[in-house]
Amino acid sequence: MQVVLFHHEERLVGLAPLIFRTEQSVRTLFLMGTGITDYLDGIWDPEFQDDCGQAMLAYLISNHHRWDVCDFQELRAGSTLLKAGPIPTEWSEEIAIQNNCPSLKLAPNDEGLCRSIPPQQLKNFRYYQRRIEKMGQVHIDWATESNLEELLEALFQLHGARWAIRGCSGVLAETGIQRFHAEAAAALLSRGVLRLYGLRLNQKIIASYYGFLDKERAYFYLGGFDPAWERLSPGMVLVGYAMEEAAREGAKEFDFLRGEEAYKYKWGAKDRPNYRRRIKQKAACPEV
Repeated sequence: MQVVLFHHEERLVGLAPLIFRTEQSVRTLFLMGTGITDYLDGIWDPEFQDDCGQAMLAYLISNHHRWDVCDFQELRAGSTLLKAGPIPTEWSEEIAIQNNCPSLKLAPNDEGLCRSIPPQQLKNFRYYQRRIEKMGQVHIDWATESNLEELLEALFQLHGARWAIRGCSGVLAETGIQRFHAEAAAALLSRGVLRLYGLRLNQKIIASYYGFLDKERAYFYLGGFDPAWERLSPGMVLVGYAMEEAAREGAKEFDFLRGEEAYKYKWGAKDRPNYRRRIKQKAACPEV
């Protein structure tokens, strides 16, 4: 692992955390988080991001003896490490679409979801809202310092229960991963970024929503619901609620992150591609 820092005079203006991996004698350079992260790039001061991109290429040139392939994955269109260039003539590169992140444009809050999602999905959302309300007392909790632990534990259990039906454990099953999310969620909560909701029916949490909101964009990361209440579609109800709240808070986009699951398109999401940029040294790198 190595973290490359970029300075303008005495000011830190960028950093890029890197990892190196060798396989079949090929030394590959990745951004930290490759494989598990929906969006990757360095972390840049907006004022200097283009300069940092060029400086990153300069770093690669000066350290060309340490790597054979530079494999930057899950780059958004227009990201600094995607557009930095041109590369030296003795190198070659491949740029291709890697994954899609379906995303939905949100209308202003005063226009409601009727301007954001397809009519049939809105009809379904309202229908299941009414069905749940007929079953008893309904309340949606937002994460706070006092209830964060309870809502996270409900998320872990409900996410696992949903995947157990498919014979899988889900991505939150391991104790170490749960500890990581407990620490991360607390930090994100303190910064006003976390959006963790629990849908209670008669005091019992039957669905969870785990997401984020920052810079006018909401992100839906994970969710779960009690399979015993699947007929009421509590997961759908909570996603629709999260959309309404995101619009109320001024978000202009609802991002479903990586994956082309069918339910995302029922909400009207459109694909937005992530790119993979692979740079090779022509003379030094064997074909892999």
